Amino acid sequence: RPLSLRLLLILLIGAGLLLLALLGMWGIKAVVNQHHADLERATLDMSRALASAVDAEIESTVAALVTLSYHPSLAGGRLEGFYEVTRDAVRARPYWRSVILTDGKGGIIFRSSMPYGPNGVRLTDRESLEQVLKEKRPVVGQVRPGQFGGLAMPVRVPVVSGGRVQYVVSAALLPDRIHEILTRQDIPAGWVITVADPQNQRLARAPEHSAFVGKPVTPSLIDLMAGVEISGNGTALNGEGVESVAGITKLPRWGISVIVGAPTSLLDRALWTALGMYAAALSLSATATVAAPAV
Repeated sequence: RPLSLRLLLILLIGAGLLLLALLGMWGIKAVVNQHHADLERATLDMSRALASAVDAEIESTVAALVTLSYHPSLAGGRLEGFYEVTRDAVRARPYWRSVILTDGKGGIIFRSSMPYGPNGVRLTDRESLEQVLKEKRPVVGQVRPGQFGGLAMPVRVPVVSGGRVQYVVSAALLPDRIHEILTRQDIPAGWVITVADPQNQRLARAPEHSAFVGKPVTPSLIDLMAGVEISGNGTALNGEGVESVAGITKLPRWGISVIVGAPTSLLDRALWTALGMYAAALSLSATATVAAPAV
C-alpha cells in the first residue's frame, strides 16, 4: 500500500529536522567555544593590565629605596643620621611598615620602627636578603607576618660599592597597597583576582582580601602557573574550590604573578541557555509538522 502524502511529508520534514538538529548542536558547540575564548581573552587582558599596575607600584618602591640609598648620611657612614631619614621616609609613605638597614654580610643595623640598633630586631624573610647579597640587584621577598604581627612583603635594594654589597636597604610593603590596586578595577560578579608572591603566597586578593592574604594559592593553580612562562590561560580551582578559567601574567623580574579567574559555570549557563532555546524551536517545528492537514 503506498504511503499517504501526509506521511511522506512528515518523514521528509522529520529528516530535515534531524539534519537541522545536528547542525544546531554544532552551532551550539561553536557558540560555547567562542564564549570560552572570550572568557580567556577577557581574563588575560585584565591580568596584563593589573600586572602593569603592580609592576609600577613595586618599581616606585624600588626607586624610593634607591633614592634613600644615595643619601649623604649613609654614604658618609653616619648611620644614626640615616636612621632618622628612614623614619621620615616611612611617615611619608603609609604603606611602608618600616625600613630595615643591614650590612654587606646580612647583619642587622637597625629597623626604623624600633630604637636605633640591632637589639631585638628579627628578619622574617632572610632568604630574599641572601638573594640580594648574591645577585646584587633589587629583590622582592615573601609576604609573611612581621616581628610584631601584621603581614608585609620586603622590597630590598643593595648598596654596591667597589663591586661589593656594602648595605641593603629594605622596605616592608603592606599587602593593602597591592589590594588597593585591585579594588580600582571593575570586577565582574563571580570573578576573583589574586596577586601571588615569589613563593605563591597570596599577596592580595579581590574579593575577600583579608580572608586569603598570606595563604598559598591552590595546588591546581600552582600546577597551571608552572606551565606559564610570561602569560597564558588555563583552568584551575580558586580558593573556594570553584573551577575557573584563569588568565595569568607573570612579572619575571620580581617573581610575582597576577591571576584573574572567571567561573566556568558561566560557560555552563551559556550552554543551557542555547540548548533551551534550540529545544523550544525544534519542539515548535515538530508540533507544526504533526498538526499539518492531510492532503
